[in-house]
Amino acid sequence: MNSKERLLGLVILAVFLPAFVASDLIDDTCKVSIYNSELCKSILRSDSRSSGAKGPADLAIILLDQLDQVAQTDITRINTLIHDAIETDVKEALSSCNERYMSMVSQWFPFSRDSFTSGNTSLAAKYTYWASTAASLCEVDLSRTGSISIDINDFIYKVCLICKSIAESLMQTI
Repeated sequence: MNSKERLLGLVILAVFLPAFVASDLIDDTCKVSIYNSELCKSILRSDSRSSGAKGPADLAIILLDQLDQVAQTDITRINTLIHDAIETDVKEALSSCNERYMSMVSQWFPFSRDSFTSGNTSLAAKYTYWASTAASLCEVDLSRTGSISIDINDFIYKVCLICKSIAESLMQTI
């Protein structure tokens, strides 16, 4: 093997190795989620930042960023639905959801992100659980009206529980 072939081999390795390592990290991280490992893998593989993740906490932060974006979009959608709603019980249910989503984006997601960053995975597990509960309660409120459902609640609920399971797996490795 001459020096050009070695150099080419090193370049190929440098280009493709991070993707293989990231894929293994994603698989290993998502495997701990009893909730929906395929959803976890799908979200992380679609986000280019995953290739630079150093560990499961970095991947959880990427998931939280995705949750934040979805929740922000949903807040806009909920506000439109509140404006258009005629029935009082529907407006109240939507307003309750709006408050819960605002708590997610202003408190639970940032606190979870900070907790993963600082290594306080116990708090990260609590905050992501609280966010999942908020999404679940929103769906319960809406289902009582019998007229509307925010289908994204299920996504937020599941991804929050994925983040919670990542935090819990990190607690076991400490």
